[in-house]
Amino acid sequence: MTTLLLIDATLHTPPPADHHAYWATYDVPENAFSIPALVDRDAEELRREYLAWVNDLGDMVINGRCIRSHLRLLPDFSFWWMTLIAEKEPLKSESIHVVFKMRALEKLCDQLQSTAVTYAGRDRAVHETLSAWCRASQRHYQWIETGVRRHSTQSWRRRTLPHVVQAIGYLALEWFRRYRIARPARFKAPASHGDEVTIVTFFPNVDMERTRAGRFWSRYWEKLHELLDQLPLTVNWLWIHVDSEQARFREALRLRDVCNQRDPGKYRHFIVDEFMSLGCVLRALGYYAFLCWKGLRLRAVKEGFHFAGSTLNFYPVVRRDWRASLSGIIAMNGALFMAALAAAAERLPVRPWGMFIWENQPWELMLMCAWRRRSPSATLIGYQHSALRFLELRSFADPREYRQKGPDARPVPDVLVVNGSGAFNLMRESGFPEERLYEAEAIRYLDLPKRPSKQQHRTPRTLLLVTGYLPREVQFHIALVERIARSGDWPSIGNVLVKPHPFFPVEPLLASGVTFKYEVVKRPLAELWGQVDLAFVANSTSAVLEAMYQGVPVAVCAPDDSMNLSPAFKRLPVPIIAIASQLETFLRSEEVVLPPEGYFILDEQMPRWRALLDIRVDAILKRQMDV
Repeated sequence: MTTLLLIDATLHTPPPADHHAYWATYDVPENAFSIPALVDRDAEELRREYLAWVNDLGDMVINGRCIRSHLRLLPDFSFWWMTLIAEKEPLKSESIHVVFKMRALEKLCDQLQSTAVTYAGRDRAVHETLSAWCRASQRHYQWIETGVRRHSTQSWRRRTLPHVVQAIGYLALEWFRRYRIARPARFKAPASHGDEVTIVTFFPNVDMERTRAGRFWSRYWEKLHELLDQLPLTVNWLWIHVDSEQARFREALRLRDVCNQRDPGKYRHFIVDEFMSLGCVLRALGYYAFLCWKGLRLRAVKEGFHFAGSTLNFYPVVRRDWRASLSGIIAMNGALFMAALAAAAERLPVRPWGMFIWENQPWELMLMCAWRRRSPSATLIGYQHSALRFLELRSFADPREYRQKGPDARPVPDVLVVNGSGAFNLMRESGFPEERLYEAEAIRYLDLPKRPSKQQHRTPRTLLLVTGYLPREVQFHIALVERIARSGDWPSIGNVLVKPHPFFPVEPLLASGVTFKYEVVKRPLAELWGQVDLAFVANSTSAVLEAMYQGVPVAVCAPDDSMNLSPAFKRLPVPIIAIASQLETFLRSEEVVLPPEGYFILDEQMPRWRALLDIRVDAILKRQMDV
């Protein structure tokens, strides 16, 4: 019997085993296996298998109908696309990384021909999955329940309260905080143009000085605002408010009204929540009740939670995601969005086009259906605003999904505007219809140098740490640097600048026990690049790309037992640092990695955007002349 010991705890006297594998760490003894490292190594294949499984699960037939059809809430839209399973967002669904690790473990056991598995850890979902898998594959299984129980990053309420209670509580909270105070926008003048377009974007992340003066200026769209000024169209801005220190909800409502006073004929501003009338809430409750009922009738779906050709059923790992999608907060939030966006689409025209910020979130799919229902001849444009990440699975789909037809098919924009060759190539390779892709200027990155150049070397050197916004990620990042500092092997580093993410203040963590000298800086990155000689950036940020364009040697911190969401992973030849020895090697290096040609399209005149929108403006003018 060949035994594999899977270690997810500190074992002082491990049981005998032929092979050792570590469940949650990269730093493992010689001749042992790191499951996270295996996930990184096989990420391309695991990604392909996972995307294919999501499509297969949607196709799964229960009582004569596929799951997508069972979840059809409207004649032209299935709620399947709003479930966590179909969304595939690693930051919302921590289970995705666990599934990747499960599949990597299954392949490792097949490779080693292991006939027995011992799991040393406290994760009950992992135990249930491994126990059932070993029975199905005729392996001996043992569970050593030891170590510290790993909790989800979700709050205790999300982990313990029944999903229905969470959903009703969420609705009550949203009504109290938002819907009851979100009065409809009012205007002192009619629209100046006969044709109106609608642009949906997140709020805030704005230039607050301009916005407070009545000139809405979003950091997502930057110079596109100036281009819109020149077009003979009335523009309806529909804001999706996200809680932020920059502007709470009441402040967002006030700023909406301020912006609507400046030029209401040209620009009109709305917040999605203002469309949530009592009728919309009742409609959403009807949707929610339908989903709860379907959740009870689709219990056989648990048999479909395995990859093609695999005997490992990971339903225990994703059980909470599935239930939350049909009876929890995800279901209620989706139902509310469906009702609100349908009401907004009825009021806000999309002539001749509508545009939205593209992250492939579920609300975008619902929005496209609502727009097509209201304005079937309109052109729907998605704007991919940031850097694409290889394992940000929400951005991608199995190629078969793009070929689906009928009312349950995945909604796809008519035009997806991508910001350069980096995104274009990744979307095309992933199976997105190439004829719908359109390369245009990266309007969020136009201040980057068009021709990156290498910086001069200085001694001692200044190291820039750009930290992330996930607590566990920041702790792992700082701990790696601290290990090098404590070892005394601090090669030629004279100063450390720490640039924290605005959503996670790093000062308490640094003050609690680091030995290296540091300075916390809050200035924009654009002001820092000229002062630093190398950068070690968080996994969840796109700062790695800015460093490359500035000619600064850069490395990315690996995630701490979670999905690697760096835009460099599997796409750019930038070091991904997981253990201290790798960081030490990088700190001694002076190698600069420059971005591929055209990774971002950088032209402040924005001719590609102008051509895209002017084509539609020409069509408007021609139609007006014909009339």
